[in-house]
Amino acid sequence: MKAIFTRLFLSPFRISHFVLSPQEYKRVILTSQLSLIFVLALICFAILDIFSDYYEPMPFNLVGIAIGLLVIYLNGKGHFMTARVSLAIGVNVITIFFTAILVREMGVYIFSICINIGVFVAFGYERIRYSWMIVIISTMAFVAAVFHPYERLTGDFVTKEYVDKNLLTIFLIASFSAVVIVYYMLRLNHRFESKLMKREKDIEFRNQELLKVNAELDKFFYSASHDMRAPLTSIKGLINLMEMSQDAKELKDYAAMLKGRAENLDQFIKSISEYAANARQQLNFQMLNLKNVLKENLENFKFYPGANKVKVILDVPSDFMINADAVRLQVIFGNIISNAFKYHDYSKSDPFLKISGVVDNSAVRIYFEDNGSGIREEYLNKIFTMFYRANTQSEGAGLGLFIVREAIDKLRGSIEVSSVYGAGTTFIVTLPLQQQ
Repeated sequence: MKAIFTRLFLSPFRISHFVLSPQEYKRVILTSQLSLIFVLALICFAILDIFSDYYEPMPFNLVGIAIGLLVIYLNGKGHFMTARVSLAIGVNVITIFFTAILVREMGVYIFSICINIGVFVAFGYERIRYSWMIVIISTMAFVAAVFHPYERLTGDFVTKEYVDKNLLTIFLIASFSAVVIVYYMLRLNHRFESKLMKREKDIEFRNQELLKVNAELDKFFYSASHDMRAPLTSIKGLINLMEMSQDAKELKDYAAMLKGRAENLDQFIKSISEYAANARQQLNFQMLNLKNVLKENLENFKFYPGANKVKVILDVPSDFMINADAVRLQVIFGNIISNAFKYHDYSKSDPFLKISGVVDNSAVRIYFEDNGSGIREEYLNKIFTMFYRANTQSEGAGLGLFIVREAIDKLRGSIEVSSVYGAGTTFIVTLPLQQQ
């Protein structure tokens, strides 16, 4: 019903051009709905009077219809308060007039109940003083109209059948008006309750996220300070040795070791930067060719130490398209590929890295399979933890796979790993083809 009234009475006047809160927008709709009911009610009474050969109230019916149409017009033009005041005064005046001139048995005064309720709802709690003022004045006027001692309109047309028809019509219209108002109130209450429930869930989710972030920050600061001090301490020690040495060969060896420590520190800082970027940078979804993204990542490792000894097999169809964030994909694929090169078993005759992809329902599954050194089974459930190193020979920061998991979570995907120590490892990344 709301959609019908909106299309009929609000859309033609381009109500969407006005900046309204959801509550105010609903009140505008309700004002037009009540105006329509008012117009239809007067049309029904006019038809009933015509069939009863009773034409005296016709001018007042036409005035009321004009007021109802005027309210709808004012709503469409954005004069919302003027529309409400016009509706409240117009409906009250017309109804009080008919209450005063028609016999009491017709029950015109029944309208006063839904009119007063409608005033409170249409004006809202923010304008409660206006509502009380209108309701008090109209109630006093209704009481005066019902109990005034002056003679009412009577005639041959005022038969019991005519009175009963009017009473039934008034009852039905007043009931329908009350239903519309109550429906509006229930709808508004439901909307607020839904918002509150959603907000509570959001707050609970954010609290859980904050607890997680706080725990990660505690661990991050502890591990980061330790991991940054280690290479710095080593660098300071090497500098002291260089200052005491006069041998050119020793100085060259110290310089090489110094360079290695600096590279480790640079790699650590790069990992921290990736972690921060993944946490703060907004997602930018776009359609990407999966094979091209993987090729670009592999090209970045063209000169990686030992990469030329590993046979890379890229088995992904050229037309695979995925809606994802390019930066996150670079982080995910880059870390997994670098680990495949870093922890390969070069003693094997055919070291390889095979990357394949298949579409599974509405997602794509990307397999990264290698025959490297593998991961011990007891470490598999820990490798995605911050600063965890499954390999004792690792010189990394222990952030790579943690960042991979975080980036995949951002893309609403998942990652699985299976490994046989000494035989190889397979990572399976599952990502949705389309993002909501």
